[in-house]
Amino acid sequence: MSGSKIMIFDDMVLKVQPESEETENEYRIMKWLRGKVPVPEVMHYEKEEGMAYLLMTRVQGKQACQTSGWTLQSAIEVLSIILMGYTVAMHIPALIQGIF
Repeated sequence: MSGSKIMIFDDMVLKVQPESEETENEYRIMKWLRGKVPVPEVMHYEKEEGMAYLLMTRVQGKQACQTSGWTLQSAIEVLSIILMGYTVAMHIPALIQGIF
């Protein structure tokens, strides 16, 4: 268990958890994913006295796990498709150079 506490407001979410490498990675990954896939926008990230505070926008809609028919296998399949697309996208510049 991460020990995190999540406070949900109308248009924001505040996640408070003990500071760790995982909290820093979560912040960096969310910043990197912004504009590439639908993720909340990080409004502020702060570390103080051993705690990490991540304030982000609230994304409207249902979580994938709340939809009917959602299974762990579904998550694995979606992740596989995303990773395959990312891998292909990373090779596009090399492919273009080879063509021209």
